Amino acid sequence: MFELDAKLRGVKPAIVRTLRVPGTLTFAQLHMVLQAAFGWSNADMHEFVIGSDTLGAPEIGSWGRTKDETHFRVADLVRAKSTFTYEYHRHDGWHVEIAVVKVEDTKKTEVRCTKGENAGPPEGCGGPFAYSEMKKKGRFDLEALNAKLALIGQA
Repeated sequence: MFELDAKLRGVKPAIVRTLRVPGTLTFAQLHMVLQAAFGWSNADMHEFVIGSDTLGAPEIGSWGRTKDETHFRVADLVRAKSTFTYEYHRHDGWHVEIAVVKVEDTKKTEVRCTKGENAGPPEGCGGPFAYSEMKKKGRFDLEALNAKLALIGQA
C-alpha cells in the first residue's frame, strides 16, 4: 500500500490530498483516483512524469514521448520517499506534485483519501493564476453584471 501526498502546485491556500493506493493500481487507474480527489471530470489530457519516464493515454493523443499508462503499475515505477508529477489539462496547466510518503506491505487493496485540505479548483477555470484571480473576485455580483449588460443594451 502506497501513501501519497498530492499537492496542487501554484495555488494558495494549498490544495492537498493524502491518498492510500495499492501498488497494483495502474497509472491509468491512479489518474482516475486523482481526478476524483481534486473534483475534476477527466475532460482533458494528462501525463505522469516519473524521472525520465512520461506516462499517459496515447490512444487519445499525447504531448509526445508518452508511454502507455495502462502497462505500468504504481509499484513498478515509484518507491518510498520518491516524488513524481501528474500534469493535467494542457491549457490550464495543472501540476500535482506527488510525494510517496511510505510503502507498506499489506494485502489491503482499498483506495482511500485519508486527509484533504481545501476544495479543488473548477474544471477548465484557466489554471493556477486564473484560479487565484477568480478567488479574489469573490462571489457572483448581480449588480455588476447588470451594469455591464446595460452598456451592451445601449450600443
